[in-house]
Amino acid sequence: MGELLPGTILYLPFLKKYFIMEDQCAECVTDWKTGLWRVDMWMGPSVSQADVAPLNACENALTRGDQGAGTGTIIINPAHDLEVDTNPIFKDGACTTHTY
Repeated sequence: MGELLPGTILYLPFLKKYFIMEDQCAECVTDWKTGLWRVDMWMGPSVSQADVAPLNACENALTRGDQGAGTGTIIINPAHDLEVDTNPIFKDGACTTHTY
């Protein structure tokens, strides 16, 4: 198995959300070659912000496992009818998602 291609649909059960792989990260590709299968769920910012610390903290809080020993389930090319939590992941400067 190789790294996931852009356009691949993913589902994260612990968030009950679908994601689309949009690009590749050099570090992720290197990790896949060594057998560490992981993806980075980048959340932004999509525009310049003065303080990205709250967004980075939210990303870190939602990361499962640690570098080199991630845990959790990611469903690749999932069914289209899985349960979805429609709450935003990040809103008004705060991490607002639920985890399951």
